[in-house]
Amino acid sequence: MANHSYRAASTGVLTRFSVRSVVILAILPVLFASGCAKKGLQAIEHKPLPLPAITTSTISASRLLDIQLGGGRKHDPLSLRMVPLNSGYVSMSRSGVIEAVDGQGKSLWKHKASMALTGGVAASDVLVAAGSDQGKVQVWSAQTGEPLWSAAVSGSVITSPLIAGDRLIVLANDGTVTGFDSATGKPIWHFSLPVSKLNIRGQAAPILLNPETVLLASDGGSVYALDRASGLPRWERRVALGDGRNDRERLTDIDSAPAVLGDQIYSTSYQGQVTALDTAAQRMNWTVEASSLQSPAVTPTMVVVSTTEGTVLALSREDGKELWRQESLGWRGLSNPVFVGNHFWVGDQQGYVHALDPATGAIQGRVQAKGAITQLAAQQNRLIVNADNGHYSVWQVS
Repeated sequence: MANHSYRAASTGVLTRFSVRSVVILAILPVLFASGCAKKGLQAIEHKPLPLPAITTSTISASRLLDIQLGGGRKHDPLSLRMVPLNSGYVSMSRSGVIEAVDGQGKSLWKHKASMALTGGVAASDVLVAAGSDQGKVQVWSAQTGEPLWSAAVSGSVITSPLIAGDRLIVLANDGTVTGFDSATGKPIWHFSLPVSKLNIRGQAAPILLNPETVLLASDGGSVYALDRASGLPRWERRVALGDGRNDRERLTDIDSAPAVLGDQIYSTSYQGQVTALDTAAQRMNWTVEASSLQSPAVTPTMVVVSTTEGTVLALSREDGKELWRQESLGWRGLSNPVFVGNHFWVGDQQGYVHALDPATGAIQGRVQAKGAITQLAAQQNRLIVNADNGHYSVWQVS
């Protein structure tokens, strides 16, 4: 599948757009704010580079399980993912099916929600939660799948909730953040993120900076730290700056959750920068110009980013100095990178997941899943692969 970038023509006003063709091609009306003239959007097609050959394979991965729940809206891959649940996994489909399986893929429980699911899934030892584009969040028992409670929020939920102790934190598409009592569903606090008129279809999921602090990233290029229990803001910091002649060229949207290691936050942004923020000193350690819609992978020595152009870029965690770049995957619609089994892995829209040498960036292994890869996750020496068609797989890396 080709990738596309987009520009506004003089006949229309661009108010909301995406650079991920897997989202755009079938659901343009969803991606734009009301009143946008679709004839004002012109696609610039970028043909994916051919699948690069592997000269020396030094890694192997075996498939442990496959789950196919169905995408429901296969051209809208927002937040479709499988996550660990106790000794197994839980996943969802767009149509509202949510299922927990054990480590061998045997179904533990399966439930059909009363709504289509778009934001999730999140899981703890006790709860499973997901949201909908109808502005609702629903919570189930992690043990039995029994529905526990549901609640309304102020807008569509297109990213995963955060289960943080006695709080369930939900970010709506209008920028409103709600902290619910996770046991009862009672709303405890609200916080509002600024929402830009021009932004990417997608949001960065809330994450924990530490056990008592929630970290949020906005489409305006800022990160916010809130008290988990009360929702009171602790600090705010701009981490992405745009440079251009108009709003589109200056767009710096943070579309994926930052990565946290100790007191350091590493974030990416579209048409912006990779940044390293020291939260203890409240200062920026370094910034590197790069455009990305994906969360970075961070090790004690490196920060690895997949860019919107299909380059995998490795930076020194200490000072941001470039260590290597892998450019043979250009315009293949790369997923986020993860570090598993002593290699960095990154997926593409043709269903391939590539293993990169952490020292040089050379491709040293590859597996093929089903569907366009939207998100990878690491679980010790296991690789969790999520695709846009509702297909999930787990691989043992050796």
